[in-house]
Amino acid sequence: MAFELRQVASPGLPAAAEYVVLHDGKVFDASLPLWDQGIRWAMAESELRWHAPTAVRCDWQASLYRDPQRNMGHQLSQWGGPWALPDVRRGWVAVSVPTPRDWSALAGMLVPAEAGWIRGGVAEHPLLAGWVARAGEALGLPMWEAGVPGRCWVAGPAETAAAWASFPLKAVPVALADRTRWRQLHWERVGDVPGLARRLARSPYLAAAAPPLLVVERRWPDPLEVGLRSVWIEMVQELAGRLKAGRWVASGLRVTWEGEASSPVEWRRQWPAGVQDATRLLLRVLALVAPQGVDPPIRVAIEADQLSAAPDSQLTWWGSAAPRAAAAGPQALMLSMARWESARERRLALWDPWRSAAR
Repeated sequence: MAFELRQVASPGLPAAAEYVVLHDGKVFDASLPLWDQGIRWAMAESELRWHAPTAVRCDWQASLYRDPQRNMGHQLSQWGGPWALPDVRRGWVAVSVPTPRDWSALAGMLVPAEAGWIRGGVAEHPLLAGWVARAGEALGLPMWEAGVPGRCWVAGPAETAAAWASFPLKAVPVALADRTRWRQLHWERVGDVPGLARRLARSPYLAAAAPPLLVVERRWPDPLEVGLRSVWIEMVQELAGRLKAGRWVASGLRVTWEGEASSPVEWRRQWPAGVQDATRLLLRVLALVAPQGVDPPIRVAIEADQLSAAPDSQLTWWGSAAPRAAAAGPQALMLSMARWESARERRLALWDPWRSAAR
């Protein structure tokens, strides 16, 4: 049983009746009244002027949905079978022989405690169940209702073949996709590709875990007047260790600087490539922060943003000296900072993994 949620509950969201949560300039979630006005996931922010001109805009933050995702994961684990929650808005749980009672229990568990609306899909495979939840009404599939806002469509044995045939090729997992050939042949659905439906039905699909919230923070009772550079090095090393332990790379950073008598200042930036080693993370932090004109801090925080799975270790067999410099400790990082004074060196180091101070 797959499900999709709208208006995911979070205490950090605006109290306004109409709000939109934006993630990278696109709609991540919205309050229930706006969905009837044409709001959709991933809608560009520029289109909101036509669908929700008066809605309150809210920037997506991982901390907004950390508690709801943890709560939903705990509840899904109580079912006793495999489950996945790749996104706080969608997930699935395996049930041997689903019944309308199972759907009512799942929907009642998530709405209204975790969200304001739910829809679901039941099928033989998690990929297909997610598609049935999205397109079940258009496919004319049988429907279950629960005592909460939302419905569930069911693709039984008789409807499975047609449901697979309508599955969009752009949603096929990368490991099973041949997008270049499909695009050349103008194929758009799984039914256009001979044998692909059988391959998908046999594929062991387990959705990737949602990226964690990785934040390193330091607080002081009095404003920090000196020694901030060593603090950055210490924090970056801790963040790099947590990224490597979880096998993540971060293509974005969010740095928060809070003074004693001033409002917190936030710097945020995204780079084309993700990194996890301390040297390049420190370079990005120092290029991001602009402490001029702000009070000495009583709190600083570094959050790894835009996380993705780290590439296979085989790609780093020929590695550079940068990881060795990071592993050598703060002194090596301090020595390497001498070469970062040049603006040219700073820019080149953003994309060239072979550049290093240790040569």
